[in-house]
Amino acid sequence: MFFIALTFITAFLIEGLGTLVSVIGLSSLFGSNLIIIALAIALDLGKIVVVSLLYTYWDKLGAVMKAYALAAAMVTMTITSAGAAGYLTGKFQEAILGSQESSVRLSILLDEQKQLMARKQQIDDQIASIPDRYTASQKVRLMNQFKAEQSTITARLATINQELPELKVADLSKQAKAGPIILLAKSFNTTIEEAILWVVMMIIFVFDPLAVFLIIAGNFLVAQRNRENNQNSSINQTEIPTVEALPAINGERKSSKLNYPDRYLYQIF
Repeated sequence: MFFIALTFITAFLIEGLGTLVSVIGLSSLFGSNLIIIALAIALDLGKIVVVSLLYTYWDKLGAVMKAYALAAAMVTMTITSAGAAGYLTGKFQEAILGSQESSVRLSILLDEQKQLMARKQQIDDQIASIPDRYTASQKVRLMNQFKAEQSTITARLATINQELPELKVADLSKQAKAGPIILLAKSFNTTIEEAILWVVMMIIFVFDPLAVFLIIAGNFLVAQRNRENNQNSSINQTEIPTVEALPAINGERKSSKLNYPDRYLYQIF
């Protein structure tokens, strides 16, 4: 009895979580419409009833009813899986999006720093390459032409040097949240989007079908237990055999009916 209860509890837990995830996923597609939410819940409940009906009354149902019930169960499983896929994909994208934004900002800032340093070096090289034939005043005038640009570059580099450490720490923190997916993508030499797709597909192909299987298994265990109880009841209700007539012993006739144990005593003596 404990195993039967555990089977149904597990089935309804998985089915309930699947329904919740599916409802959230479908509601996000249809703008959190209450009618869509109620429809998704009703379809999942109908799926449970249809699966139990098919298992319990398979031999009594007609071919048309069987075909429709199987098709309805498959369609509702597909709807639940689609809703769950939408929810899971959205959550994975949220986790990856923060990491991608941080990485892009860090990359842009590093490229800007590299370009500014290259320009600063270019200005320094130009100033250093002024021919000796120019007078000191001419050199000063040429240097003043680059002074404003140099000041801008120096100020911007100082700002970048302050922002980079904070941005790197934030990038590491966001990558830690999406670390498993990133590692999975690198392990299989694929993109993060493809890795997310494979993970979502594996989850939805196991989640709802497993719940349906456990519901069928629970019905099977209940039917099996009822069969065993009926067999035990039949054995307990079987009448004890009696002996109607026995031959006389030493001129005396025994009782016309003997209980089952007395019959064996009679045969022994």
